[in-house]
Amino acid sequence: MKIINNTNFLKIEKIELFYSVDDILYRINDTSQEIKIQTDSKVRDLSIYNDGVSILFNDGKNYIFYSDGKISEIPYCCYSPNIYRDLIPVYIYDYDLLIPINNVYNVELDSLMFPEWHKGLCHIINPNIYIFIYARSIFFNYNNISWQFSIADFPNYTNGFYREQEADIKQIIGVYNNLLWVHVGGFRLIGIDVETG
Repeated sequence: MKIINNTNFLKIEKIELFYSVDDILYRINDTSQEIKIQTDSKVRDLSIYNDGVSILFNDGKNYIFYSDGKISEIPYCCYSPNIYRDLIPVYIYDYDLLIPINNVYNVELDSLMFPEWHKGLCHIINPNIYIFIYARSIFFNYNNISWQFSIADFPNYTNGFYREQEADIKQIIGVYNNLLWVHVGGFRLIGIDVETG
């Protein structure tokens, strides 16, 4: 590949990547190989993964370039190139529901974590806790414990612009003292027991 204008460059330890809309030049320790990625999309984001780089394209395709020269494609669409301990949230589009449905893909095992796909965006709290958020509800999965929690009945609050606003799941904070902490707007946090919901 000839390095021309509109080509981006990334170097992480032994790996050098030059990428443009059509081509990726992947160089490890002065050994170069040119790769044609089967996508007409531009690079959206990239992230370090183990001894390689995870690259996400605008069409949702994600490739991992390893420092040993191996390249693998994640076989599902991704929202982000960030892989957490070999786990990455993935999605497929459900044309009956007209929404993306989600799962968690294990890169190391090359398999999905759940037999069923879920509505809502996935948040990986740790390798054992997965949360899917959809329509003001939390779907929680922890080892063999699963439950659903809705904030639809929570009272409205006044936001910083003095406007009334529905309670909504703003952010998953994390798990502390066996409670899942969730920001629901208006400077309000709720703690949900991870074992009972």
